[in-house]
Amino acid sequence: MQENMPADHGNKRSAVSDNKYLVPLSIIIAGLIVAGAVYFSRTPTSAPAAGTQNQPQQQNTDATIRPVDPAKDHILGDPNAPIELVEYSDAQCPFCRAFHPTITSIMSTYGKDGTVNWVYREFPLDSIHPDAHRRALGLECAAQEGGNSAFWSLLNSLFAIDDNANEGTPDLGAMAKQAGLDETAFNTCLNNKAAESLVAADESDALQAGAQGTPFIVMVFKNGVNSATKNAVSSLQAKYSPDVVYVSTDGKRVVIGGALPLADFQTILDAATK
Repeated sequence: MQENMPADHGNKRSAVSDNKYLVPLSIIIAGLIVAGAVYFSRTPTSAPAAGTQNQPQQQNTDATIRPVDPAKDHILGDPNAPIELVEYSDAQCPFCRAFHPTITSIMSTYGKDGTVNWVYREFPLDSIHPDAHRRALGLECAAQEGGNSAFWSLLNSLFAIDDNANEGTPDLGAMAKQAGLDETAFNTCLNNKAAESLVAADESDALQAGAQGTPFIVMVFKNGVNSATKNAVSSLQAKYSPDVVYVSTDGKRVVIGGALPLADFQTILDAATK
């Protein structure tokens, strides 16, 4: 997806096929298909209740997530940055792949001076992406075997894969070796599913925050969301929908449900840093 394309922007946790021309509301449309997909996924059964396609699922405006922990989370940038971009993502999701350059650009602009950091959490949509869970486990094994740099290296490699081009199931062991890891140790971790609990914890956190698809971004403002940022969010709500971008009820987080263009993130971040 190009940044100037209509923002529809995420994969549903359902059997709906990937379609880059869906409108932004598709990220929050819920129905029996969504409920079934959540039920049959590996995630905990704490998924929000679903409505019908004519009655969108109740939005979780609290958008509470577990606090970012530099010792446990995958963080790019200054861990003490006043704004944290917590991305719940699926390494086989085409919308996440398309969003990857956007968030990378955000970090090159707002991360270099310590304003923003990027936290990656796993939210594999198993029901529509058959290799998503394995890739999530692989990412966590990379972190266990090689630390933060190995994690980000493998993530970049995975998002360089074009699944729509039928490139096949990637050899994660070979990719881990290219990232400087011991291939045997990595494969042992992967095959034993040693990181299963880490992936499950991220999934549970995503569902608790109200995620219904990927990418799902929670922007944490440690000093609270100022009035200029709230105005910026209001302008984006007029452009898209209050269900796509909103401020949490406690005024500490901005939630973005989908791969919005870079310019929209800049609107929010520029307002926050005035």
